[in-house]
Amino acid sequence: MIPSGASYSAPLLTLTLTDMSFHQSPGNDLFIWGNSLFYSPDGGATMLVVYILTAPATITYFTSSPDGTFAFLTSDNQEFFGNLGTKSIFPITTTRTPSAGSVYFPYFDRSNTFKELTLTQTGNTFTTSSTTLDVSSVLDYNQLKTSATCPYSRMLFVYTSDAVTVQNQDSGLLVSESLPNSIYLDYKKSYTFSVRMTPTTPASSGTLQLGFYLSNNDAIGISWTRNVVANWEIQYDITLTDLGAQGQTYPGTNLKGTALRITPIGSNFGCKNFVGRSWKTKVTQSIVVYSGCPPNQAMKFDWSSSTATQSCPNANSSLPCLFYDEVFPLKFSILNQITNTLSQYTGTYTLQVIGGGPSLTTISNYTNTQITSVNPGGNTLIWSDSSANQIT
Repeated sequence: MIPSGASYSAPLLTLTLTDMSFHQSPGNDLFIWGNSLFYSPDGGATMLVVYILTAPATITYFTSSPDGTFAFLTSDNQEFFGNLGTKSIFPITTTRTPSAGSVYFPYFDRSNTFKELTLTQTGNTFTTSSTTLDVSSVLDYNQLKTSATCPYSRMLFVYTSDAVTVQNQDSGLLVSESLPNSIYLDYKKSYTFSVRMTPTTPASSGTLQLGFYLSNNDAIGISWTRNVVANWEIQYDITLTDLGAQGQTYPGTNLKGTALRITPIGSNFGCKNFVGRSWKTKVTQSIVVYSGCPPNQAMKFDWSSSTATQSCPNANSSLPCLFYDEVFPLKFSILNQITNTLSQYTGTYTLQVIGGGPSLTTISNYTNTQITSVNPGGNTLIWSDSSANQIT
């Protein structure tokens, strides 16, 4: 625990820390700053020195973006830019002396574009202006100056098109330069996708590897296989599995987010991916996995598949009719209320009698006492679908 204003004296450095902030991407990425910038990937358990400023400059403002980038402003109005997964920090501007009454604030807009807000006070009047900072040119220059070479020439992701709700794993596949922003994993469900990389040279295919980081390995498990495929390309097949830590919940409630960060070993700011309509520097790829039942899901009783009229006199086609000792189909579906699509529910469930009567016209809901008396207690059966599409 480091209190605000804490100082530590050493022969060559007096360390002063003034503030801290978690990164915007879900996870435990913590930054602490003052006249130096410290980074912790595990919420403060481990601390790493990222950048040391030249005295007397200090960091006055820190901001981050959900795509893994971050930036900070120093007391001499210099902007710096970095990315989770790399040790490199680059100055985007030189030191500046703003005009009287003006201050700068770095920020990322909704599209994760790095910008600078200038606030100016003239008398009692405040004006603001926004400028897009040319990060790409600065990073390209630093890549050229340091002769940094990306270990791969292209990276592609293959995943199901229904990435928001993964009940239907047989849906069509998408090939993209980036992962979806997030997916949902229901109780103990899995989601599989592939990463295919083209090495910069065929000789480097043997050393081209991915690094994986999970912000919460108590909620999500990960496994993968690595194979060399056509034209010396490397393919990783990755499976994410919900470990059941959240239990079974109602749709959209008690969701727990886990960030998965994928970083090619040896990647740098020379690595670029085609994002939107342009090539963008991309050191790491990330996806947020939400553990729990996805929102906007509803259970729907499938009448058309469940209708049964075995041995029923004067059967009503709109109502299932059955006798206690007969096998009958009973189907439930999961309705995605956003896409209005159905997928079959294959989980287990219990049945409870909640009402009845001697005839259709006299059926009424039971009281709580009646429900308790007509339904079995601890020996309640657990029902599920059989391979013959019948209740077992």
